[in-house]
Amino acid sequence: MSRASIAYNALSLALTEIVPACAGDDLFTVDTPTPAEIEVMQPLCDSCPLLDLCRQYADLERPKVGYWAGKTYREYKKGVIS
Repeated sequence: MSRASIAYNALSLALTEIVPACAGDDLFTVDTPTPAEIEVMQPLCDSCPLLDLCRQYADLERPKVGYWAGKTYREYKKGVIS
């Protein structure tokens, strides 16, 4: 099992107990969020109890879409890791 898979499983397990503010919010899945949208999303990520698990997964998997743990997928694609 890869490190990304392990991180995903940990995040998925935590999601069964905690519903993050981003759950069901389409804003977190837009391809290119505007600066104004990022300004709305950033505080939600910063205060999320799942931030560390989300960041661990995103750092390893480098998602292809969306806004993860306070970063756009493009930042992960470029290797801008926390």
